[in-house]
Amino acid sequence: MHTLHTHHTVLAAGGSQPFFDWLLVAVTVFPVLVYVALLIASLISIVSSPLSRGPKVLWAIFTLVAPLAASIIWFFIGRREARLRATAAS
Repeated sequence: MHTLHTHHTVLAAGGSQPFFDWLLVAVTVFPVLVYVALLIASLISIVSSPLSRGPKVLWAIFTLVAPLAASIIWFFIGRREARLRATAAS
């Protein structure tokens, strides 16, 4: 008679495979932190820009509605345009 032995591996937080725990953290938590930092940095940059109140409000609303796209657009186009308008108005 043959005996069948099965082996069960339990993967739990802090389990026997710490590398995979850190990999999971790196893959999930790090991008979220970068996303939140980008959102906060763009909102601070918009508020402290030399734009008048109207365009600031529009940029802030756009950033809250489409955070990733608006933040990227602000840092590549909007911030430069705000500076050019401020120097042209002076």
